[in-house]
Amino acid sequence: MKLSYLKPLGFLAILPFLLGFAPPEENGTYVGASAGRGQFISASGCSRPRLHEFSDFQAGAYHKRDIDAEGSMQAGLGADAGRYSETSIECAAGCGSSEAHRDQEETALILSPYLTFDWKWIGLTGGLHYLDIESIRDSALLQDPQDRRYSTTRTDFLPRGRIRLGYAQKVYASVEVLNGRPFGSGGGLYEAGVGGRVKKTDLYAGLRLGSPVMGSSPGSGAGSVAAAVARTLGPVRIRLDGGFNYYDHDYERTNSQGEVTEQFGVEEPQYRFSAGVDWRLPF
Repeated sequence: MKLSYLKPLGFLAILPFLLGFAPPEENGTYVGASAGRGQFISASGCSRPRLHEFSDFQAGAYHKRDIDAEGSMQAGLGADAGRYSETSIECAAGCGSSEAHRDQEETALILSPYLTFDWKWIGLTGGLHYLDIESIRDSALLQDPQDRRYSTTRTDFLPRGRIRLGYAQKVYASVEVLNGRPFGSGGGLYEAGVGGRVKKTDLYAGLRLGSPVMGSSPGSGAGSVAAAVARTLGPVRIRLDGGFNYYDHDYERTNSQGEVTEQFGVEEPQYRFSAGVDWRLPF
């Protein structure tokens, strides 16, 4: 990933200190940004294994206010820009190894409104994602990837949700569906885990299943172990999130007579990571 991609995060991280914004978790209006990237392998039936790579950036805002003595509400909106690619992994000459062939590239713009209700022992989040995706496929990539005559567009709506049980500032368990920040690199399709708070640091660990990227097949991708940490440092809150596993599988192709015609192995790390920052506006 190019270092220039992270420059907006560096600027956003120091801006709250320069302006003296109030600490997070108070009532008020918050703005934030996050960025990340990742990759995974998908394969099903007789199809060739495919490498999915993605990077995305999100900017967003939400408003928090108390609704009773122990409860609060957040209303927020996130806007994502992401780039995704899908590459088939095929038998190389002589087999025993593999080579890649780019099949598809996608550029996505995503709007994600949501509502969160938090009480001491339970929290609920509900919302949706609106996706506007432009795709360019195989033969077009070999001709001219910049020629938009070869591209197609589609839109989609996907749900978003989270349930928390337990005291958020002590120990809790949660289940999530497409609730990552950003959309692609910030989480899985499904996720379950446990978390808690140690002083001003929030810790979380869980399991993720599937990937939200590539709108035509949001369930692709293997499960992974995930971890996240969020730290309040004076007027700013910084979030780090990641998940990892390793793909190692041997493939064989046979003809109609049952003879092996291809044999090769695929070894690739599967990961996603993201970083973000939030702060409260002074009004």
